Amino acid sequence: MLRTAVDWVVALYFIVPLLIAAGVIYTSWWQEPPLWFDRVPVPLLAIALFLWSLTFRLRTFLEPADQVFLLQHRSLTRAIRRGGFAYSCSLAFLATALLFIVLCPLLVIGQGWQWPWIPVLALFTLASRLSVPVILELLGQRLAGIRRLAARSGVVIACGFLFVSLWDLLWRLQTFPHGLVHGSLIVVFALLAAWLTLRHRLHARGLFLHEISQERHVRLRLTALLLSQAGVRMSKSELEERRPPIWRRSQAITKKRDKVSLLMAAIVKSFFRSSDQWFFLVRYLSVSAYALIQTSGWVTLIVYPGLLYLMYKGVHSYCVMALKSPYLQLFQWTDEERREAMEQAIFRILLPIALLLLLVAILV
Repeated sequence: MLRTAVDWVVALYFIVPLLIAAGVIYTSWWQEPPLWFDRVPVPLLAIALFLWSLTFRLRTFLEPADQVFLLQHRSLTRAIRRGGFAYSCSLAFLATALLFIVLCPLLVIGQGWQWPWIPVLALFTLASRLSVPVILELLGQRLAGIRRLAARSGVVIACGFLFVSLWDLLWRLQTFPHGLVHGSLIVVFALLAAWLTLRHRLHARGLFLHEISQERHVRLRLTALLLSQAGVRMSKSELEERRPPIWRRSQAITKKRDKVSLLMAAIVKSFFRSSDQWFFLVRYLSVSAYALIQTSGWVTLIVYPGLLYLMYKGVHSYCVMALKSPYLQLFQWTDEERREAMEQAIFRILLPIALLLLLVAILV
């Protein structure tokens, strides 16, 4: 993919200078540490490393055609999984080692860690990287709906708190050699927990189709990135389609059954069933509420309509995109019906948002 998308003769003119500049900057960190090194607190760095550890993904290298033969031979399936797990763990080890090599100036000079503790911290982070994402993956496949969201959120919060607490404990154990021995014991238990988690994941059943879907997603993520730059969005697989949290049984939202009402209902359901739109609404309402709280008097009369106008533009763009969806294109809608249905859908979507922002403006 990179060979077809990048001219390496031209890219080398950018890559080589960037590597040289990175080496110069890294050397300067050791000779003259930046002032911000002293301003990075230990818990903040621990939180950043924990969030980074959540990006780990296991590879199994299973293909859709493997369903024909490998499902009948579990030993072969486990052998392929072991190879994929070994590859994933090796990649995680190299990524963690490279990261801590880059962070060495900050850890040693900025935060005062002693050199023997750097491998301890790296192995502790590696243990978290190999265990927590795997637990989240298992919960995502065993649970559904609000239970899955609650379980995954609880695991992330609990593991994050444990990670930061143990990182702080390692910071307070910086004595040699007794403190290093105690810290090494913590790392050994963390690596043992990671090994048990990976072993349980290796023998877990009912994940064959999920592993095929995940492998396809990992292999094509670079392709999806390149296609997204050209405006092409890759469709989700059947395994990724979930029952929507709202109107789960496709209930009608209006008693009218004319063509305009049906099209309007399809647009409204599409908006509120989309997780992307819910995330957008949460972010937009948070920023809008903060803006209304910070204003008062006649300024609110300007800010409130402005916020509604921005929201209108966003909802209008979504409705235009929804009308162009392949499913709705199957029906014969006239331009007048499309326009009227879109206006009604925008009004129904904007009304609760406008009332909520108005309540915030009145209360503050």
